[in-house]
Amino acid sequence: MRSVLFIQLLSIGTVIVYYRFEEFRSVLDRIGEAKGAHPILFAFLSSVIAGSVIPEVVKTVMGDRDWGRRRIADAAHNALMFSVNGVFCERFYWIMGIWYGTDNSLGTVVKKILTDSFGYSPFVSLPIFVGLTLLRLNGGNPVKTFRSLDKAILLERYAPMLLPMWIYWLPLQACIYFLPPNLQFPFAQLCVAAWSLVLVFVVNRHDLH
Repeated sequence: MRSVLFIQLLSIGTVIVYYRFEEFRSVLDRIGEAKGAHPILFAFLSSVIAGSVIPEVVKTVMGDRDWGRRRIADAAHNALMFSVNGVFCERFYWIMGIWYGTDNSLGTVVKKILTDSFGYSPFVSLPIFVGLTLLRLNGGNPVKTFRSLDKAILLERYAPMLLPMWIYWLPLQACIYFLPPNLQFPFAQLCVAAWSLVLVFVVNRHDLH
């Protein structure tokens, strides 16, 4: 997927620019201050941008200009999924900071990766995506969505996304947690933007729409 590769190159470029230009570090410092002052609102808005806006802009730049109803609906659905997950994720990272500290020592990073990958991701993040996808399939009816939950449908929709999620996020989490705090945010948001495209691909491949 060319768009995914393009976003990943942007994330690498962000790291290079951070270490080469002090002005860029100053900008990220100010962004970090704004994030600290309004963490929930910042998480909501930045997740919409990362999960929906950036992927669609990159797809357009890469030549995909077919803005049909399906694409608009997918973009709106991604904005919903990633904004909800972004708020939960922000609170989860805040809690991990209390549990493990905010340094990037090896011990702290390993604890955060294990808790994130085998705690938050499979039991909070992925159920959010699956649940909201099922809600969309059921016409936004929460009662019908709840009644549709059974072992078979969870295996059909949850299991196919779990392995790609681990393959994608495990190495990236190691990179994110070892980065300086103010660089973690833009790098992680670009990773989220690429994951949004991967997720849509996996969802469509397994006929979740």
